[in-house]
Amino acid sequence: MFPTKVRALGVGLPHALVTATFGGLTEPIALALKEGGHEVVFFWYVTACVALTFLATVFVREPSRTSLLETAPSLDQRPAAHKI
Repeated sequence: MFPTKVRALGVGLPHALVTATFGGLTEPIALALKEGGHEVVFFWYVTACVALTFLATVFVREPSRTSLLETAPSLDQRPAAHKI
């Protein structure tokens, strides 16, 4: 899915951001909802996160089946940039 030069960054950065966002905020959200007497809302939050993960799994294409790298034009075939 990502070119070799940026593969680690392309995979690692989104994973780290999602982990920090949802993993880091889960406890404060749960505690705030518990203190406010809305424990049930936390379960809906977790359910929404699971639903988003399911939708992403269903709709994201498998890169091994449709590789964009194989159909991308090589550097020799790309039009030259215009100089100003």
